[in-house]
Amino acid sequence: MKGVIYHAGKTPGIRYDNFLEMVIQMNRIFDSMSCPKQTMELRRFTGIEYPEPVIRECNRYQNGRLATFQIYVKFRYNASWQGDITWLEGEQTESFESLLQMLQMIDRIFTGQSEERGTRVTKICQIAINSCEKGLVTGRVQNAFINHLERFKGTIGLADAMVRLFEEGVEENDSGKSLEGKIISEETWDSYRLGGKKATFLIKILFREHSTWQGVIYWRETGEKQAFRSFLEMIMLIASALEGGKEESKFEDRFTTTNNREKARMEG
Repeated sequence: MKGVIYHAGKTPGIRYDNFLEMVIQMNRIFDSMSCPKQTMELRRFTGIEYPEPVIRECNRYQNGRLATFQIYVKFRYNASWQGDITWLEGEQTESFESLLQMLQMIDRIFTGQSEERGTRVTKICQIAINSCEKGLVTGRVQNAFINHLERFKGTIGLADAMVRLFEEGVEENDSGKSLEGKIISEETWDSYRLGGKKATFLIKILFREHSTWQGVIYWRETGEKQAFRSFLEMIMLIASALEGGKEESKFEDRFTTTNNREKARMEG
């Protein structure tokens, strides 16, 4: 998703090449004005700074080819955003309580899909990042213990895949039984164990409050853990880890051996 940010509808605008870059540039604008005031400083991994993409100006004002949105961020509570989003072409306005909720609204407009909820949910996944070009991340969301794997491209694709895993329910087999707890094949386990080409993160959701997620993110290549209070904080932790280029440290990967599989499944 590419476009231009026009603050207060004025030029020059700021170009962005993906949703993550848009979020970072908008946060930069808010910080420069101290409005809306950020009530919680976003957490980060030790020694890692958040990415700062180059500002590329656009001196001409124009609506988007696919869609145009007016986003009014009123507050930055709970390590996220709250406000209103208006789809100009559709003459539709909705309020959002988090960046995740705003992102889902944009995704529904582009895809035309309605929001669905399931009854069986899981609370852990692995995010394997295979590439990151100028903030555009690609990879897969996986939970080996329920034989779930979905590839994604971009921040919206990542959120969409995680929503399907965490909130739309665990897949069932033909007999109506959940796949959770099924014996894991060596092939599936090997794919899970190898992780991503760039980085691998284990995500455990502990709570679902303020229309977003709270939990723990574990950076497999370094063994470092950090709690996050929102989807925004989680993706900023991932972005900073990818941008920082931190060298791998030696640690025991508790998910690589056969003996640790059952323990990991029970903890997840």
